[in-house]
Amino acid sequence: MGSQALRRASAHMLLAAGLGGLLLCGAARGWALYYERREAARLQAARGGTDVSSRDAALRRSAGGGAWGRLEIERLGVSALIAEGTDGATLAVALGHVGGTAFPGEPGTVALAGHRDTHLRSLARVRVGDRVRIATPEGGFDYVVEATHVVAPERVDLIRAGPTPRLALVTCYPFGYVGPAPYRMVVHARPAPGSLVR
Repeated sequence: MGSQALRRASAHMLLAAGLGGLLLCGAARGWALYYERREAARLQAARGGTDVSSRDAALRRSAGGGAWGRLEIERLGVSALIAEGTDGATLAVALGHVGGTAFPGEPGTVALAGHRDTHLRSLARVRVGDRVRIATPEGGFDYVVEATHVVAPERVDLIRAGPTPRLALVTCYPFGYVGPAPYRMVVHARPAPGSLVR
């Protein structure tokens, strides 16, 4: 095979790889949009509350990969569904509730994880005092950002600490890093006064 034919074959392979990558990205984005619409409608239909605990209701809705709530940070324009688990499939479409951590309204830390380049990219601009809401069919839970920390990935103590009700949002850091980021950013928020809104 001559050098010109080799260049032509290489160009065709690169073009095919590029088109394949675009198709995969388009399919992933399409699935995320479908999931958002489906789960938002399902959560809206479940509104009105129940007498069961937030944990029971959340786990029931999460069966089969469903969302159990929505995180909103109005100043930053964040509005993301919350589902159970932190596996890749969950984090591709929603924020993931870290297993073993509290649910809204319970003692302890509600820990939510998300990608720095999708649902939590706006955390690069978060400030102390920002208002955060977790909306569920059982009610809304309001929090106020009190601190941010940049830590090594092993610092799981920051999301499992103590019985005091609080919220921890976790994402990779730094935000503009190319490839797997070496650190984690943890945003801590405390319940706002009168935080449960039905």
